[in-house]
Amino acid sequence: MFCLTLILSIIFGVGGWIIIYLLAKNKKISADMEFKIQELEKTRQRMYYDLEAQRRKNREFEKDAEKEVKLYEIIKSLTKTLDEIEMFKIFKEKLKEYINVEDCMFIDSTELSLTHSMEYYLFPIRVENDIRGYLAVKGCKDEDLDVFHILANQFALGMRRIKLYKAIEEMAITDELTGTFLRRYVLDRFFESLLRANKFGSPLSFLMIDVDDFKKINDSYGHLVGDAVLKEVASRIMSTAREIDLVGRYGGEEFCVILLDTDKNGARMAAERICSVVSERPITAYNESLSVTVSVGVASFPEDGKDPYTIIEVADKALYEAKKTGKNRFVSMD
Repeated sequence: MFCLTLILSIIFGVGGWIIIYLLAKNKKISADMEFKIQELEKTRQRMYYDLEAQRRKNREFEKDAEKEVKLYEIIKSLTKTLDEIEMFKIFKEKLKEYINVEDCMFIDSTELSLTHSMEYYLFPIRVENDIRGYLAVKGCKDEDLDVFHILANQFALGMRRIKLYKAIEEMAITDELTGTFLRRYVLDRFFESLLRANKFGSPLSFLMIDVDDFKKINDSYGHLVGDAVLKEVASRIMSTAREIDLVGRYGGEEFCVILLDTDKNGARMAAERICSVVSERPITAYNESLSVTVSVGVASFPEDGKDPYTIIEVADKALYEAKKTGKNRFVSMD
């Protein structure tokens, strides 16, 4: 009996210790699992925050990319035109798509007073070190000023490109010495003008002009004086022309004028003015004072011809007649 009691005591004792051990181990296991769960939660939170940060970066990148695309679109749009007014219209439309502004104007220096009381921010547009004008923007936020500067600089580049193109174009069609149009350009415009005159039944006249005794001027005073005389004669002829008229150097000492919407009587009056303005006062060239005159041949559409070759031929014959009959005069073939 005693042995049985001892054995049971030992069994219960060992069992108790085993139960205590298992409970302790289970508690440790639970604590470890709780720790691991907390670490996993921390890791999950870090991953979530990292993911959110990456998403924010992606959104910022997308916004930056979208801005770059819009900026590229603005630049591309500005290069589509060589007209300053049209380019500013495009710039203004695109600017409001890019940043929020109340208004944007392109003004010159004489209009600056208009903006002083209107809270406009002014950006000077410089073309070859000269201020071509100002971009005046109203309601532009401080944080958008950097963007506005970028866009305004692109606008300024567009203005420079237009000026360069016009300069190259002018060089291609303008006589370097006299500043009049080259013969090829004038004849092209004459052909086009004659087509329009024929279509709409409007008058058109052509003047052929020659500097009298120009060979004597060159022989007596040299080519430098001769060039100065040609330059001044061209200037005086252009001073008589309207904005719609075209003055060209036909060749050597010969000039021509296309008179749009001008009949023969009007052409005679224009020819008379040219003769008068050239001869009214001497031309000073390299300390030489020269009395210079011109002769003018007049031809008109449709009286003298309906094609450019015939009209030019009639004007040339009239010029020859003016030379033959005394110079310093005009002749029209009636």
